[in-house]
Amino acid sequence: METDSKLFSGSDDPLLDRGIALQLFDERLIKKVRQPSLLSSVHGRIETVLLTLPSWILRYQRQPEIRSSSAAVWSLLQQLPDTAEYTIVTHEEAEAELEVWLDELNASGRARVLTAPNKMRFGSWPQDGFAVCVDRSDSRRYLLEPVPYRSPEDACIPGMIAASAAADRTQVPLCFEGGNMLVGDDFWLLGMDSAVQSVKLGLIDRQGQETRRQALHRVFTQRVEGERKLHLIGSRIPVPGFEREALVRKMTIDGHTWDEVLYRGNGTGTVQPIFHIDAFVTLAGRGPSGVYTVLVGDPGMAAELLNQEPWPHATQAVFDDIAEQLTILGFNVVRNPLPLAYHDDEIHKVRAWYFATANNALVEIADATRTVWLPCYGNSDHPELETTDQKNEEIWRGLGFDVQLLADFHPFARNLGAAHCIAKCLAREASP
Repeated sequence: METDSKLFSGSDDPLLDRGIALQLFDERLIKKVRQPSLLSSVHGRIETVLLTLPSWILRYQRQPEIRSSSAAVWSLLQQLPDTAEYTIVTHEEAEAELEVWLDELNASGRARVLTAPNKMRFGSWPQDGFAVCVDRSDSRRYLLEPVPYRSPEDACIPGMIAASAAADRTQVPLCFEGGNMLVGDDFWLLGMDSAVQSVKLGLIDRQGQETRRQALHRVFTQRVEGERKLHLIGSRIPVPGFEREALVRKMTIDGHTWDEVLYRGNGTGTVQPIFHIDAFVTLAGRGPSGVYTVLVGDPGMAAELLNQEPWPHATQAVFDDIAEQLTILGFNVVRNPLPLAYHDDEIHKVRAWYFATANNALVEIADATRTVWLPCYGNSDHPELETTDQKNEEIWRGLGFDVQLLADFHPFARNLGAAHCIAKCLAREASP
């Protein structure tokens, strides 16, 4: 008897397959958190931070790019509070180098090191693979894993963390990533791309006369965050997508033809100017009036500070539209400079543009103290960006924050991340 192989080949969309699978699992295997409450992105003193450091960050220092990446991580570890504990995943071959780092930082006694097999591949972006929540019904901590995963190896990280942190883990048949959500005090923000993807995959069931929006809010309330008000963040005007003719154009440098790459990270149909909202939105707490402040990156402000014409591919109107929406929703919106920079690959003759984001920062609002750990970009290759670094520092100080300036974060930014992406808070002390 012949078998139709197509019947067993799965769909053309692996996310759809995974989403359906998570809906079909036995409920004893895929637990539902009864009253989920997400860990805030900024509120509460930082208690435990997760970093995933592949061995190349710790061991292979010959390449300038790797040395700069290591220096950025080192600056963050050096400046985080000496009360913070660390959970760090690295390869077995790099454990000795990591222990040297921790000794030099006087952090060995407050670090839990988890080693992975040397052949296991994982990234340095722990922010995205799961969300941390508490079940209000029994105070149990959970790691909520979404449908998307960057790689099977990254999917192993939550299991390692849960086993070492006295937390349960469960999968959620919805689309979200840690970098595409920001959690305040009585609200949380979710990037619209995650919401749209959840709907497109059929993960949002509509009941009765519900609108699509009502159904989405109900499902996310049941499965991810049961107390805070959800706001979706996306643009109402078109955003350049990942079509090659919009993404790559030809340019000439010193008589040679190069590819110039624009809009990196954007996908077809995206409604976000950068693929994760934590790259251009930062929560900054409530002011004396009680209104909540959010920072929204502004490429035009950056260009003006740098005394140059605005970048035509900076999608200024999209950032402005999102800032206007947040204002309408009742937030105090503060704009901060968000410059574009580029990296030249002289071997392959590619110039790739990226946002040198200071919005992708770590923030702590605890009792009467406010601190921000701010990635910087003014270096020997980009001395002009000292101006935007200084302006971002000035804005945060004006909001009452102690500002800790981090090292050069270009190596991470050109790969579409920064400080918030590489350091994930696993625990914060509850604010009073």
